[in-house]
Amino acid sequence: RCGNGRLEQRPEDRGAFSCGDCSRVVTSPVLKRHLQVFLDCRSRPQCRVKVKLSQRSISSLLRFAAGEDGRCRDQEPWKSFLHLVSFWLRATKS
Repeated sequence: RCGNGRLEQRPEDRGAFSCGDCSRVVTSPVLKRHLQVFLDCRSRPQCRVKVKLSQRSISSLLRFAAGEDGRCRDQEPWKSFLHLVSFWLRATKS
């Protein structure tokens, strides 16, 4: 059975997905994104915080960051995200 790990996207077919093993076209692939952010703590140099984002958060960030051409227009969404994480860390530390 075809799985998401075997999917290939073909630009010549307008970006359609197909199975890399059997070449069957997949009309509704399930796309999952993973994003982990590692933050260093200035007050505790030996500490590093790992933040894993949910699918919904990643989609929101990417949708907000994408320009009309589909490329990331600037770093503002990421700066906002890091500001929120920083605020959360300060709030939980208190």
